[in-house]
Amino acid sequence: MIGDEPTHVFNGKIFSAINEFKPNYVFCPFPDRHIDHRYVFESALVATRPVRVGKDIELVAAYETLSETHWNAPYIEPNFTQNFVIDISDHIENKIDALRCYESQISENEGPRSLKAVRALSEFRGTQSGFNFGEAFYIIRMVS
Repeated sequence: MIGDEPTHVFNGKIFSAINEFKPNYVFCPFPDRHIDHRYVFESALVATRPVRVGKDIELVAAYETLSETHWNAPYIEPNFTQNFVIDISDHIENKIDALRCYESQISENEGPRSLKAVRALSEFRGTQSGFNFGEAFYIIRMVS
């Protein structure tokens, strides 16, 4: 069960979206401390299996979420270790502006989901890969 919904029903909803939009790339949350992220991750992996519509998906990758991904229990739960970083240096201001739309989730200067923390993580991920700002992912499956 996912909340009040049977797992197969939730999986079906994710699969329907994949089937309708037929994406080339699917980004899902890393299975972290937030239970909804775990449910979406599990359902996304079911929906993107490399059969039927899933066989045309070129990339399935998990992203990290501030205040959730880094709170997993080390060595007991999976920890986020990126293996793919996208250069977002030309888009960091767009990202910050977009995050401002989530007033209930993002604060301006304090806390792990603050705009300051988001910018700092993007800068850190970028410097790990030779960029000014980066967005980190864990590749689950990639076909080229």
